[in-house]
Amino acid sequence: MKVYSRLSKDAFLAIAKAARENDIPFAGHVPPSISAGEASDAGQKSIEHMTGILLASSSDEAKLRERSISLFKGGEASQGISAETRVALRELSEALLATYDPAKASVLFAKLAKNGTWMSPTLVVLRSMSSLDDAAFTADPRVKYMPKQLRDGWNPANDPRNATKSAADYAIERRVFKKNVEVLGAMHKAGVRVIAGTDVLNPFAFPGFSLHDELALLVGAGLSRADALRAATINPAVFMGTEKTAGTIEARKNADLVLLDANPLDDIANTKRIAAVVARGRFLDRAALDAILANAEKISTPAAAAVKH
Repeated sequence: MKVYSRLSKDAFLAIAKAARENDIPFAGHVPPSISAGEASDAGQKSIEHMTGILLASSSDEAKLRERSISLFKGGEASQGISAETRVALRELSEALLATYDPAKASVLFAKLAKNGTWMSPTLVVLRSMSSLDDAAFTADPRVKYMPKQLRDGWNPANDPRNATKSAADYAIERRVFKKNVEVLGAMHKAGVRVIAGTDVLNPFAFPGFSLHDELALLVGAGLSRADALRAATINPAVFMGTEKTAGTIEARKNADLVLLDANPLDDIANTKRIAAVVARGRFLDRAALDAILANAEKISTPAAAAVKH
């Protein structure tokens, strides 16, 4: 089960109780109604998008938690955000950055590590959501592989979550993103286990490509290249309980692997230098992979879409 940001504390704890009683893992966001430490103690298996971490690490946590709860109360995440609420959200972000307490954060990270709570930071989508006003960022050539309907949806003007954002909103989001990158590095050093996620199909979170982007961001956060690779291989297998059949290259394990032309331990960007892929035992050489990309580009063009419809 996945938990989201607008749950009350009572609802969150009821979900956690039901999950334990039925042996169903639950993961997702940490709503402001509960602290990240409490969520971990309640059995949340992983935390996505760094939600709740800065708030639980604030020296002014109680006051900022009440403010955060009020801003996330009622409504739907897909609804637009008013200019007045934008101001309040900026003020909240400024306060979270100003009151970050490394000592308090250290205690939190120790708890997450002890409880076995994983972190799926999805840095790639945190970066993209704070960069949609950057023309250089949105000019990413990989958009040619995305269907027109999806590309249109990535336009902030068409997305209720982003339509009312100002330059000031993007500026504070970039500062929060930078802080989250720093905090992730500290969490990793404290023993919190990391899995590589992307929140794919959110703006500029490209299927396939964005995982390579995430690995680079993990290295930028302080993970070693080897640890970044583990975050996308053995760690997810351990997380899912499938390490007997996946996650490493061994006899009698699933034949799912990527063959590279260069060593990613020398440069994490080398994960993009793909010579071939083996998927469920099927060998796809570079020519086959290029044909898949060419077809994706072909069917994603407006002209092709118009003919199809």
